[in-house]
Amino acid sequence: MKTLTRLLPLATLLLVASLAGCGKQTASETQADMAKAQASGDKSVADARSTASEQMIDARKALADKQEDVAHAGAIAGRNVTVAEAEATHKVSMERCDGMSGNEKSRCVTLADTELAAAKANADATKALRDPKG
Repeated sequence: MKTLTRLLPLATLLLVASLAGCGKQTASETQADMAKAQASGDKSVADARSTASEQMIDARKALADKQEDVAHAGAIAGRNVTVAEAEATHKVSMERCDGMSGNEKSRCVTLADTELAAAKANADATKALRDPKG
């Protein structure tokens, strides 16, 4: 037992000394690990930049699509307002024509109808120019 008691501190000392050297790298091993870490970091940054670039392309396309939708809706709304104004004017003109008779009334109605048709054609042409979807 005495021998064991004497050997125990020596064994502990040897164990501690051997563990102290564990995990310690040489300078070349440290340099190699640093190079690997740098390469891994560079790849991560390149991947993140690539992903960000793709996301920006997608966002720009989505924005362009939305802008096209807004322009389309605006063109339709503009046409509808122009036609509504023309139809309101036509109703007033027709009421004026109702106060006439004979040839004068016929010319009045023809003029009112022609003006309405021209206004609708103009509204359609303007819509076609402004509408990116046709």
